[in-house]
Amino acid sequence: NLKKGISAKFLEEEEFEVIIDHFVAENLESEAADACNLALEYFPNSVSINIFKAEILFHGQKLRQALATLDAIEILDPKNLDIVMLKSEILSAQEKSTDAAKYLTQKLEEFEGKEKIEILLELTEVYDDLEEHEKIYDTLEYVLLLDKRNEEALNKISFWSDYLDFQERTIVIFNDILEEDPYNVLAW
Repeated sequence: NLKKGISAKFLEEEEFEVIIDHFVAENLESEAADACNLALEYFPNSVSINIFKAEILFHGQKLRQALATLDAIEILDPKNLDIVMLKSEILSAQEKSTDAAKYLTQKLEEFEGKEKIEILLELTEVYDDLEEHEKIYDTLEYVLLLDKRNEEALNKISFWSDYLDFQERTIVIFNDILEEDPYNVLAW
């Protein structure tokens, strides 16, 4: 319709999101970018469309632009987990893992529950980039305090326990988990 000169004013924000998501799923980055730009003409403050734009810029290796887009919309929605996670990935891709770790640590206070756990697990990836292995272990231990059944944390802490020679410490953690949850298969 755009090529024919037909306006897109009749589309709602959610419809633009579906179109953009389709183009992304089909690996049509250029069309997805065009759809984002058009959508932003009608909905300039749309957090979800701006996140799509930042993702497209990120995948196109336009890291500075992607980060600027996220910075602008984070003001509108500071507790958006998608913004936090994507911003961390971009900082890491820019080889600014220290900044990513600081950012994630600051954001932890703003989240609770499963979202907080997702940020903590992302933080373990950043610590891995920084080769701060003991911080990885400590963060995984904290995740298990929050969610004793978190499969990712249970699996990772086993690996890092062996890597860091923290078997004794890990046995204590697993025993504590099993005291409260004796049917936790992964802890066994």
